[in-house]
Amino acid sequence: MKDSSVEITQITDSVFGIALWDPSWHSYNNCYLINRDGKLLLLDCGKEDQGNLLIKALTQLHVESDSIDVFIATHGHSDHIGASHLFQKAEKWIHRDDCDRLSHEQIEGFNTMNSPAT
Repeated sequence: MKDSSVEITQITDSVFGIALWDPSWHSYNNCYLINRDGKLLLLDCGKEDQGNLLIKALTQLHVESDSIDVFIATHGHSDHIGASHLFQKAEKWIHRDDCDRLSHEQIEGFNTMNSPAT
């Protein structure tokens, strides 16, 4: 599906790319919805002011925000975590080194990941 503000691309049967237009950056912020054995995982969520675009995309995929089981932020930049507050029921993960980028309200909802073992 394409329109000027949101692009949804089916990558595989269970993976969708969601591109949210960011007029201030003149580019898209990318999110991914993964359905693994009926469990919904959202990877990144765009900026806070893009939350309505993400909800629009999820609605087109017949997904409600409360049905997201797991949210993973690849890192703590605002274009990856800004709309995370929309997923109140999701288990949320972020790398521990990015916790300082989260607001006090955001960090209470996140679990933290350690660096992979070497």
